[in-house]
Amino acid sequence: MLLLYIIIQSSEIGWIEVHLLSDAFAWIIVINIRKLKKERGELLSEFKELRLNKDSINQKIQQLEIIIETKCPSLEEERRLVAEIESYKKLLEKSEIIDDLNKKIMSLSEEISKLVKKSAEEHKKVLENAKVSAESHQKLMEVYAQINKLKEKSKELYNKLKNQE
Repeated sequence: MLLLYIIIQSSEIGWIEVHLLSDAFAWIIVINIRKLKKERGELLSEFKELRLNKDSINQKIQQLEIIIETKCPSLEEERRLVAEIESYKKLLEKSEIIDDLNKKIMSLSEEISKLVKKSAEEHKKVLENAKVSAESHQKLMEVYAQINKLKEKSKELYNKLKNQE
């Protein structure tokens, strides 16, 4: 619906096309950012529930690996420790995903800022063009008024000459 509106606007008024497309791209980016933030929020809530962060996960993995290497646990205990290490590694992978999401969000936010700036610049140009157009229109109306006065004088002179004959 939004893109159809843009096409209609751009076919009617060509100079608005860039401004509207920038707004449409910005809107699409905003939607993507919201989606990424929601995904990031879900992952972060899991970490908050476990009261973990990236550093604490790495420390826990190192502690468990040291236990396996230094203490000779039973086979069953070693399997449990390895499974726990794998569990923490999966959390670490999710932590990397959160970092990637943060980078994407930052990148998209910067892109939105650029589009907003470009949109403001385009809007400023439109306002400047509108001002120039209004001034030109005013001058044109003044010239039309002068032309009409001259036509009126011309008719008067023509009628005087016609009456003198």
